Amino acid sequence: MASVPGRIVLSEKFRWAVAIHELGHAAVAVVWAVSIESKASATVERQILGGAVMEAGEFENHGKQLYLDNIAIHLGGMAAEQVFLGEHGDGVASDLDGATRLAVILDRHLGMNGVLNAWPAGIDERLIDSARRMESPLTARIEPILQEQLARAKSIIESHRVSLEGLWLELIGSGHLTGQQIVDGLRPDKTTDPPKTRRKSRQRLHG
Repeated sequence: MASVPGRIVLSEKFRWAVAIHELGHAAVAVVWAVSIESKASATVERQILGGAVMEAGEFENHGKQLYLDNIAIHLGGMAAEQVFLGEHGDGVASDLDGATRLAVILDRHLGMNGVLNAWPAGIDERLIDSARRMESPLTARIEPILQEQLARAKSIIESHRVSLEGLWLELIGSGHLTGQQIVDGLRPDKTTDPPKTRRKSRQRLHG
């Protein structure tokens, strides 16, 4: 037991931020479950303190809209922080990384952003990382995609603000909500629904 890393209690302020971040992902896509931790390791530098498990989709030939949808899902946590907290914290780094990679793939691998002179087939992570470090026409092309999908995610969050506030309280109280609880609890504030995303992400998004 002495060799097990110690656990520290997370502050209420921090847990509120993690909770709304994960609910942001949930509001932009249908999820299996969303959870937050109440304690963290005192010694581990990188750890997962919240997560939203996305519903897996069937194998099919995907078009541009699915990639845009998944970029919006990645940015849902940031959107929720900005809407409810006024700004986003540094916990959005992995989400931004995932969203940016999808935008690069959409643009340079799949010819879905006006450029047909694609990179070689197959995802080369080193090539993506190298291109992202340069101020280039590529970065100029994908920035509007990221901005547009962040705005779209914020629109979805804002249109469900009242019900998200209720789910926020529930998640803080219990530490865990099932996907069905979230689906049942989400109600648009207005009669007109915002643009919806497709539920095809096969990954777990971490705050």
